[in-house]
Amino acid sequence: MSDNKKYYYLKLKENFFDSEEIKVLESMDNGYKYSNILLKLYLKSLKKDGLLMFKQNIPYNAKMIATVTGHNINDVKGALDIFQQLGLVEILSNGAIYMMDIQNFIGTSSTEADRVRAYRNEVEKKKQELLDNAENVDPEILLDGKTGDVTNVQQTNDKRTPEKELELKLEKELNKSKESKEREKNKKLSCSDSKSQNDKVKFDKDSKPYKAAMYLKKQIKSNIPNQPVPKDSAKAMQSWSLAMDRLHRLGTVGGDSGYSWDEIKEIIDWCQEDDFWYKNILSATKLRKQAVKLETRMKEDQGYSPKQMEEKIDYYADLN
Repeated sequence: MSDNKKYYYLKLKENFFDSEEIKVLESMDNGYKYSNILLKLYLKSLKKDGLLMFKQNIPYNAKMIATVTGHNINDVKGALDIFQQLGLVEILSNGAIYMMDIQNFIGTSSTEADRVRAYRNEVEKKKQELLDNAENVDPEILLDGKTGDVTNVQQTNDKRTPEKELELKLEKELNKSKESKEREKNKKLSCSDSKSQNDKVKFDKDSKPYKAAMYLKKQIKSNIPNQPVPKDSAKAMQSWSLAMDRLHRLGTVGGDSGYSWDEIKEIIDWCQEDDFWYKNILSATKLRKQAVKLETRMKEDQGYSPKQMEEKIDYYADLN
């Protein structure tokens, strides 16, 4: 049989299982499984002269080997590691697996030594090609877990050099860094804009709502010196000023008929002189909430007719 033909049978020598490699292999835990896997890989690689390859260009991975040999994937992974240590297989960087002793089992002839030498040279050539990055194959194999059939095969050919890969990686990291910094910058600007909006003073010290709020605050502190109240700054008095503004424009909570500034001052004076209400009206918000009751009691003290007071009460009752 000439060397330019493919061999589709495996011819083992009678001392095959007496070789040091096989004896060491079978002395291990799961050793007989490993030797079985080895023989099946020899047979599987015959058509490719010792190269384990699927569909001409897709190297076998551990999951594929587990499927075709009928062993679990953990045993296959363990076997491949041992095979490499014993020099029985050579696994290249692209995943290609070469059965290193396969040429010893392809019959006997006067050209056996040449055939072995040529095979090993071919393996070294492939390794060198990968080291030179002339071609890098990175296959992804998806297997059907039930049948073991190949359901999807994806192969990529990439001729980029390591320097190019490093350059692309650095560029990618740089872009990620720029994007991260840009997001952080935008976040800070957003926070700054939000803070600026929050820091804006709607009612300054010259506004009537602020002055009304300060007037109430002065009356409260006069009656209860230790009562906590906002500081005098326009910013600190914004919530009180807002309550006064709404009391002026809308009236009590839920209303749409406000009070004049003179009426608001009159209600403040009355409630802060009343023995009951001065202890309960301690903020502008509370003043607005109780405005109708305060006005009613004040009118009673001032001698308003029951009908006038009833009309005022019914008006706000309808709103609520």
